[in-house]
Amino acid sequence: MIASSEIDALRNDVALLTRQVMSLTATIRELQDKVQHDDELVTASQAAELLGISAKTIKNWHLSGVLQGKRPSGKPRGRLYFSKRDLLQIDKQKNKRTRVI
Repeated sequence: MIASSEIDALRNDVALLTRQVMSLTATIRELQDKVQHDDELVTASQAAELLGISAKTIKNWHLSGVLQGKRPSGKPRGRLYFSKRDLLQIDKQKNKRTRVI
């Protein structure tokens, strides 16, 4: 037979683990919200403005595979959107290649 003190200890352990799981779940939700917010989608015109280039360049980059676009509507000819995170990454790479002489 299990002693009541052991049962109480197990209950305390379960309660502690439950609180930890709840805390971790809340943290995961916060991180998911942050990731979704950080990965804002913008149009080709907005992307071009962000990078200081033409919208045609953005579309050419998409066609050549340099930049991945998304069509939230699911339509093959629907409006094309680009991840702001991807654009900022390309901007960093572009700035690394630019040399000042």
